Amino acid sequence: TSYNSSYCRWTMGVGSSASSAKNAANGSYPYLDFNTSSAYFWSNSTANTNIRWWKQSASGTTYYTTVITAQTDPDPVTPDPEPTTYYTVTFSVPYGVSAISPMTVEAGGNGVSAISPMTVEAGGTITLPTAGAPSGYTFLGWVTSTVSNATEQPTTYSGAVTVNGSVTLYALYSYTTGSGTGETAYVFQGSAPSNWEGNYVITCGTSLSSLYVLMGLSGNKSYQSTSAGGSVPYSYTGMTYANGYLTGVSSAYVWKVSATGSYYTLQNAYTGAYLGNYSNYLYSLSTYSSNYCRWTLSMDSSGNTTVKSTRSTWYPYLSLSSSKYFMVGSSVPTGLYFWKETTTGGSGTTYFTTG
Repeated sequence: TSYNSSYCRWTMGVGSSASSAKNAANGSYPYLDFNTSSAYFWSNSTANTNIRWWKQSASGTTYYTTVITAQTDPDPVTPDPEPTTYYTVTFSVPYGVSAISPMTVEAGGNGVSAISPMTVEAGGTITLPTAGAPSGYTFLGWVTSTVSNATEQPTTYSGAVTVNGSVTLYALYSYTTGSGTGETAYVFQGSAPSNWEGNYVITCGTSLSSLYVLMGLSGNKSYQSTSAGGSVPYSYTGMTYANGYLTGVSSAYVWKVSATGSYYTLQNAYTGAYLGNYSNYLYSLSTYSSNYCRWTLSMDSSGNTTVKSTRSTWYPYLSLSSSKYFMVGSSVPTGLYFWKETTTGGSGTTYFTTG
């Protein structure tokens, strides 16, 4: 178990085909040998030609293994979870409905508010919201593509739905032309008639929330001031826009257009006064005057109507001022519209639209 110089010293020999180890303490049996019959090493009188020496290499040893100890999985049994996938559902509600030409239904301005998108895990369930409806329209549900005034109702979605992909849903509405009551109504004049004679409502504006209606006055009075009247916000008139018609219209807002030669007169149905241009001011005249009460009417492709007085070359055009009163101005306005009197009736036709 400890080194002894008498017994533990050897001489090493390496030949071309064999190696040997010779002990310095034993002269009769000095050589390291292997007893092949009993399988043990011993000392012998002759050198064993099968002895081999194997020296440790300095280049290192490469190992191959399936057990990685440098990085240990804390839970080798449970597989790592897959990344979670989320989808977004976007809701489109109308900022304008095509059937309500020329007016634009503004989001939030007529009961139609924007709806925030919903994000949900793939395969998850959401409950679809209810969209607001413009006046005269009925919300039916949601569709996956736009619809423009179709007479057949498409497939709609409502309530709880499973989401398997990002999608935009469109609010679907229905409206019916003709109320079946035979009531007097006023419909937007979208193209110039060959003869303008008839009863009209005259408005200025581009949306229900900013629409102004021209009202008649009695006697000889100027419209052209903020206190003289003549301009009434739609919401104060008592009339209703529904199913493509203005209904509930008081005669104070009705103007009878009559031909006089190649010109027209505009006479209020309630007061009987005529619309005139007197000294470059918009006037109500109790009796017709060929000098002040003659107008020409024209219309562009968008339904904008031009009402031009024959009296003045300086301020001939009927328009609405920045202070929201009707006046005569020097330039052709936009957003001046005529709604012609008609009678609704019959069973009507139901249309479906996403606006």
